[in-house]
Amino acid sequence: MAPLLERWWPVLFVIIVAGLLQALMPDSGQALRFERGSIQSGQLWRVITGHLIHLGWGHYLMNMLGLLLICGIYRHRLTAGITITWLLVCAVVVSGGLLLFNPNVHWYVGLSGVLHGILVAAAISDLKTHRWESLVILGFTGAKLLWEQLQGSVPGSASVAGGQVVVDAHLYGMLGGLLVVILTVIGKRLKLPWVMGL
Repeated sequence: MAPLLERWWPVLFVIIVAGLLQALMPDSGQALRFERGSIQSGQLWRVITGHLIHLGWGHYLMNMLGLLLICGIYRHRLTAGITITWLLVCAVVVSGGLLLFNPNVHWYVGLSGVLHGILVAAAISDLKTHRWESLVILGFTGAKLLWEQLQGSVPGSASVAGGQVVVDAHLYGMLGGLLVVILTVIGKRLKLPWVMGL
């Protein structure tokens, strides 16, 4: 496999699969979106697949551009293994947070919560080599999350997404990013094989 493709195939996989699922809406959404009742009745795949479903093509494009931008900025950090691990961990944390702390959220779609987690994890991981850039990114991300918790979604984001923005998903994504960093530090200190390969 070519070096570029070897590093970027998880990103391309997400873009292609999410695009195909968008083309198959609304059937794909009914089968795969985060849906509280369905997950509680045993359809656990929705914890992951819900993040690949989008409200519309505008929502899809916004999230895919965000994914490309984050992975482009941190391409020196994000190997295929790291990208897959971070995507999965952040997806589980976002879905878990919604299930545990947002009983009013009956269904949810989109990758934005996961993207917040990847951005935070990448920026923290990059503090040693690009301290000021990482601090600026973390500062802006923190300010955005604080705004969302106090004032609601950023003006204009709901119209671009094509529906209501679940801002708590972004907060849970950030917590997922912090969890990724903590697990990576612990894993490397314990010299766990699955971490050492990341």
